[in-house]
Amino acid sequence: MTLTDDAPQDALSLAGDCEPSAEGGCCAIITEPASEYLAHIHARQPLALNARCRWDWLDPAITDGE
Repeated sequence: MTLTDDAPQDALSLAGDCEPSAEGGCCAIITEPASEYLAHIHARQPLALNARCRWDWLDPAITDGE
């Protein structure tokens, strides 16, 4: 699926970070404390992004966490 302005709002977007390099780079999934529903499986869970903020997350000019 291509991420476009009219993409379905029910698509799941997870926060991550990637630093590309000539050697292949490094990528990581950003996590948060697990919800009460998942805590019995693991203490952390992937950070799911609200579809309304997906463009802000991808904008390299935005560095403030708020």
